[in-house]
Amino acid sequence: MPSSGAVTEGAQDFSGAKTFQAGLGAGQHRTQGLIAANTVSTGNGADQTEDILQSFVLPANSLSANGKGVRVRAWGTTAANADNKQVKLYFGASVLASGVAAANNVAWNLEIVVLRTAAGAQSVIGGGNFNAASVSPAYTSGTDDETTALTIKCTGQDSTASSANAIVCKGMIVEFLN
Repeated sequence: MPSSGAVTEGAQDFSGAKTFQAGLGAGQHRTQGLIAANTVSTGNGADQTEDILQSFVLPANSLSANGKGVRVRAWGTTAANADNKQVKLYFGASVLASGVAAANNVAWNLEIVVLRTAAGAQSVIGGGNFNAASVSPAYTSGTDDETTALTIKCTGQDSTASSANAIVCKGMIVEFLN
């Protein structure tokens, strides 16, 4: 391997902290990309409680510097009935809710973007589609401690105790925006 640190063909050892030069300029960037993907269809239980449909635990210190962030996307379907339903997407204590609607046999999706702005402070924005209508963009200031593991989850809640799988999460991905 060349002593200049150039990436060559074949297997590379990327252990330890690394930065990468962006093009020919002096700026550097951090790696980003998919860190979690779940495509196992999971529905709510036959109850009226808020059920976790998908989840991922972001390792402690993943957002170790200002400007580091994650994007979370979740999607799924609703049953063909007139029950009131709601889907929520959480990053730690921050939540994006779809609103309650009689979503009858429709697809839905929610997305949030979280950027660290200071130690223990995040800028969180989200939106999506539910019941064939836009989920209005929502902004909040997060206050999660990034030095601890943080739970990212998608939940569903149905208004009828007998309607299992009224809300099904078909997939959820988490991406680093580092």
